Amino acid sequence: MWEEMDRPYLFERMTEFSIPRDDRLLIASTEGLQYVRLSPEIAIDRVDASVEYLGDYDPVWDGVRFEMLGNWHCDPIIVHPDGGEVLDLDLEAQTLLVLGTGGDVRQEIRFDDMSGDWGVATFSADGKYLVIGVPYDIYIYRRTTGPPEDPGRAAPGGEGLSPPEDREA
Repeated sequence: MWEEMDRPYLFERMTEFSIPRDDRLLIASTEGLQYVRLSPEIAIDRVDASVEYLGDYDPVWDGVRFEMLGNWHCDPIIVHPDGGEVLDLDLEAQTLLVLGTGGDVRQEIRFDDMSGDWGVATFSADGKYLVIGVPYDIYIYRRTTGPPEDPGRAAPGGEGLSPPEDREA
């Protein structure tokens, strides 16, 4: 399951946000670039003048390249790095479905989008976070339990899950 973290307050229109890396993400807005630490608690700092962001490249901060998503770029990580979950974003319904690989709904997440211009959902590069970004809000979730069991996969040290009638006695 994914649990929403405290949301950073954005008082500006967001144009892009980054795929989280190393418990950090960047938010580009009409007023500039903001650096967000995700652990241990969410904290936001304005990026100093040493980082220039023009909306046409992925910025580097503290030696880490942040891939941006949103108004201009859009290549989110929609398959969880462990392969067990897939994101299905419906902007019109303002709903994100977290699906198992077989298409089963594992979690439904509702969000508010005042704009309707654009929206993106992504997992973090390490799979610890799930982020939904829309122009006036960013929703950040962290996994509260380990990766869910996928019925098509074998459990560690055990057999795959299948209906009892398919198992040999």
